[in-house]
Amino acid sequence: MPIRHPENAIVVSDGLLSEAEHEALWQFFLAQSFSRVHEQGLSRVYRLTDGESWTSESHFLQVHDDPSAAVPSVGTGAANPIMRLFQAMFATKGFAAFAAGFEPWTHIAFNCSLYPPGCGLGWHADQGHSGAFIYYVHPEWHDSWGGELLIEDPRSPDSGTEGVAPSRHREFYGSISQALDGGPGDGRFLAPVPNRLVAFRSGIRHMVKKVDSAAGEAFRAAISGFFTTKSEAD
Repeated sequence: MPIRHPENAIVVSDGLLSEAEHEALWQFFLAQSFSRVHEQGLSRVYRLTDGESWTSESHFLQVHDDPSAAVPSVGTGAANPIMRLFQAMFATKGFAAFAAGFEPWTHIAFNCSLYPPGCGLGWHADQGHSGAFIYYVHPEWHDSWGGELLIEDPRSPDSGTEGVAPSRHREFYGSISQALDGGPGDGRFLAPVPNRLVAFRSGIRHMVKKVDSAAGEAFRAAISGFFTTKSEAD
């Protein structure tokens, strides 16, 4: 029997924002400046076979001073689109239980990413953070366009994985090389539905399936980031 993720390890929220708020965030996304992931030289986070997606600069938001607080607050009432995103995230059903399992954190590090057809991100497990999130900001998506988030169920402690090492070629890459080659072959997929939030704890192995050519001129647009500490944000 597959070993499933521990309770509250993943949160999925559809229809996170109102239609007007989602549109405002889409306009925020479009106003960003993007560069190719390999524009400044070969990025070791992305494999050469992942295609060349686009990303904005990273932003760091200090959410609270007390890293022991599970659910922070970024205020209420009128806010700019990105702050409204985080307000809605923290108010999501199940987020309190989800964040309660985090290591201490104080900041959110985030950026905008653009995946045109032919681009994805191979299997990896983010390390050095308490958790990660993805919010799909594109206004429409069709199931034939690909771009799904694949999330692997964890290995059983007695599944005989001791001594399994990354591919020699994988040693070239940075944080992505933390993921072992070959998995248990079980998991789930989440389509990049507009206005969907996905958050999961650190260490969960996942990948982004390549966007299909059927998307044409459309692209997978996401705001994503990590729950992290001040030292990591510096």
